[in-house]
Amino acid sequence: MVQKVTIFYGKKQEIITIVYLVIYSKITSKITSKRTI
Repeated sequence: MVQKVTIFYGKKQEIITIVYLVIYSKITSKITSKRTI
C-alpha cells in the first residue's frame, strides 16, 4: 500500500516538474524576445 502511494506521488511530482519547466521556459523566452525588440 505504501509503495503504491510512493510510486503515484513520484509520478505526480514528475508531471509537476515537467509542467513547471515548460511554463518557466515559456516565461524566459517571452522575456528574451521583449529584450530583443
